[in-house]
This record gives sequence, structure tokens and C-alpha cells, in this order.
Amino acid sequence: MPKLIALCVVVCAVLAAGFASAANPGQVPQNTLCKMGLADLQPMSDVQGTAVRGKYFGTSTSVSGWSIAADGASASGQKYSASGPTLSAGASLSLAGTGKVVVVQGNIVYASITGSFAGGGAIALAK
Repeated sequence: MPKLIALCVVVCAVLAAGFASAANPGQVPQNTLCKMGLADLQPMSDVQGTAVRGKYFGTSTSVSGWSIAADGASASGQKYSASGPTLSAGASLSLAGTGKVVVVQGNIVYASITGSFAGGGAIALAK
């Protein structure tokens, strides 16, 4: 019986969420925009959207990426570009891994250090 009640509660919650989003289909709720720091963002009407939709798509596009992984380390990178009436390009790189450094002289271990590293960067351009 408790499982049936729990199931009913879950079904009601899912239906309530569905009805709440059906009030403004295709719209992001205002409280979600506020949480993202976009409280001043106002939705466009379909007419306004149709007036600007598709105007800035490039006539050529290029996307590529790579990744490599080995025992204890990995790296990846991506790049993209698009050109046409406007130009946009960008790239990113990320690295992560672990390593161990041991300082030994003869039969004596002077230091043993184990650590991890991670880093990366990204750049974007629009003209």
C-alpha cells in the first residue's frame, strides 16, 4: 500500500509539472531565467522571431575535435568556425592527469610526491 501511495504522488507531480509547462509551451519560465542571471530577458513573439530567424547562418561551417587518453592522463580539444555574412570561430583545450615523482639516490628514497593536475582554456571570436 505505501508503494502505491508513493507511485500516485510521483504520477501527480509529473502531471502537475506537465500542465505547468503547457501553460506557456516553448517558453522558459521566468524563475528559471532569474536563476540563470537573465531576469531582464524578454521572450520574442513568433512574428519577431520570424523576422530574424536564419539571418546569421554562415555559408560554410567547420567543426573538428580530438581526444587522447593514456594511463593516468587525458587531453582533448575542439575547434569550430563559420563564415558568411558574419564570421565566428573558437577553440578549446583541456588536460587532466596524475603523476608521481620519486627522488632516489642509491638505496635511499628522499621524496615521493603523488599529485593530480587539470587545466584548460577556450577562445572565441566573432566579427
